[in-house]
Amino acid sequence: MQGVSELYLHIKIVKYKLITNYKLDINMKKNLLKSAAMFFAACAASMSLTAQKVAYPEAYLVDIFDAMPRTWTAVSENNALSLNPARQAMNTSTMVLKLQRTGATISGAETALALPAGQYGYAHIMMYSETAVTPTIKVNDTDAEIAAPAALAANTWTDVVFAIPAASAIDYLRVNIDNTADAPENPVYLYIDNVVLNNVSEATVKTIAANAAIDPFNYKSEGVNNQYALQNDWSYTKMLDNYTYGSTITFTTGSASRGMVEYNGKMYFPVRKGGTEDNPHQIAVVNGATGEIETSINIPTNVFTYQLEVNAGTDSARIETAAVALPFNDVQKDQNGNLLFSNLLTSAAGPFEVWAYNVEAGTWTLVLHEVIAEVEGFADATVRFDAFGVYGSYPEHLVIMASNASKVEAYKWVIENGVSQGMEYIVLDDYKGYPETSKNKAVNPGTAPRIYPIDDEYFYLDGNATFPTLYNSEGTLIDNFYQDTLTAYANISKSVIYYNSEVIFDTINFTMNEGHNGLQEFELTNAETGEKEYFLACAARNTVSVNSVACTYAIMKFADANKSFRDAEFLFLFPGNGMGGASNAYRTAAVTVENENDYTANLYAYTGENGIAKYTMINMELANKAKAIEEPVAVENTTVSANKVYVNNNVVTLDNKANVEVYSILGQKVAEYNNVNTFSLNSGMYIVVVDGVSNKVIIK
Repeated sequence: MQGVSELYLHIKIVKYKLITNYKLDINMKKNLLKSAAMFFAACAASMSLTAQKVAYPEAYLVDIFDAMPRTWTAVSENNALSLNPARQAMNTSTMVLKLQRTGATISGAETALALPAGQYGYAHIMMYSETAVTPTIKVNDTDAEIAAPAALAANTWTDVVFAIPAASAIDYLRVNIDNTADAPENPVYLYIDNVVLNNVSEATVKTIAANAAIDPFNYKSEGVNNQYALQNDWSYTKMLDNYTYGSTITFTTGSASRGMVEYNGKMYFPVRKGGTEDNPHQIAVVNGATGEIETSINIPTNVFTYQLEVNAGTDSARIETAAVALPFNDVQKDQNGNLLFSNLLTSAAGPFEVWAYNVEAGTWTLVLHEVIAEVEGFADATVRFDAFGVYGSYPEHLVIMASNASKVEAYKWVIENGVSQGMEYIVLDDYKGYPETSKNKAVNPGTAPRIYPIDDEYFYLDGNATFPTLYNSEGTLIDNFYQDTLTAYANISKSVIYYNSEVIFDTINFTMNEGHNGLQEFELTNAETGEKEYFLACAARNTVSVNSVACTYAIMKFADANKSFRDAEFLFLFPGNGMGGASNAYRTAAVTVENENDYTANLYAYTGENGIAKYTMINMELANKAKAIEEPVAVENTTVSANKVYVNNNVVTLDNKANVEVYSILGQKVAEYNNVNTFSLNSGMYIVVVDGVSNKVIIK
């Protein structure tokens, strides 16, 4: 945080993944760090500093009791953590706080706060009681108690909204079961959870689809400080007996939907049908918030067709419209929000196509058409693409990759301004073990491998015979879960701790296997410092059960931005009871993640034949990090210039339009702009050259 009297510089030189062949000489690394420190010390000295103010988050999450519960002092009678007495759509938490009243004295629980008057106008508290009570709250010693708008409906979780007067400072939050003078005839229990302060007067209403269920597994918080909580929002699974493949969603028997992606809070599934006007291919849609099955999207009959020359060189030569074989096999999304679909390619002689669907506009665009056998040197290639992966944005810059299920190799296309720059062929190192120790070269990565480019240089591969494995664009194996050719790291196993009663824990001894394919990286952010936490969600187990648990996913936390598998911590296994054990020959275990905010990640999962579900992971340690609001800061030039440079958050602004070049601290040009007066940069440290004049810039 930058203030009037001090400046904290977070100097990071981030290497993505390290392998022995590519490690920097230790003296070179020391010199780089020394140079970076000197550069930014000079940068700090040259910057004009202005005072900052603190911005509280829009919603202040006082407590959820699944992770890092605050200290709640008993008022009159004891309170205690308890299992959720009734998991309902409104509250799927595992743990809640249980308050009780048995005597004439008003009782409840209190937690200390220190928030100024006028910051938050409402307290939202999720409440449940078996009897009709009217709870109250109190926020300081001066103001009166605030009553709930109405008595609670019995046996129903309700978001109770308490209006806090604008002049009331919030020194603490006391929750009372009620404020009646008489002792109840029988003990009264009030359960509370999801305690939030905000400026929203309307109560939250959460519903799930009528046929959806809630995972009954009692997840225990994880992390060094028990800061991570995992909750299920809704599920359709074979294990819960509310999922039938082919009918729960509009998949038809025999037309396996082998992919899923989330976009804007909805799950999208490719559904291959007849491809005719009467029986069109479709996109099945599931509402991510509720699990409601929405109306499927019919796909125009011209999508996944191409113009084919017939009888070339003869009198009967002609052009016909041909259908691409086995279309709509997989789906991904780009950073522009396009949904991208590919076909199942079983022969190099057939076309491999990728089409983009703009959800808002309802339009389709052909992105890629490639016949691999027609590429020089590939006439006899043996190729099978079950799935594909993308990075970037169509049409500006999009990387498309596919992994060959027949060999340890990958294919890559770069689309620039809507035009393919040609096919790249990448031979991959053995997927078992690091390159320097590998001896047993693999024949193929196993059934239906999936590939995930994470930038222009690196990509993950996950096949039926592999754990997630990271490669670079030259095919060099960078990292995986193996410490040598045969031995996996210990972190593929976990003793999963869970609640089996109010206060008793139990464990499941679990080990990942390679049978299912699917993964995604995601991040959470400390809003105060900008520092990030790095995670991987991936398939953890196929249909072969361990301790009666089959078809599961893992959430792994990387130790730092290097994202080393060796140092990853196995946080959660979900579903804790598995999705089911139905055969899934196409190995799909798709998982996509969207960030709801800096500290919350929504995870959408689909295991072929076994079900779909949505989970939410929260880091309570990051929940209420305040942000420092900076006034625009003038950045002094190293050479006097009339065109000053200003930084506000990640936006750089100039007094006048100019030609701009942006360089990293190592002297590499990272961006260039012509005739601009504003542009954005990612977090980092830069030299910005404006019309030949150098400026030192930090983007937090």
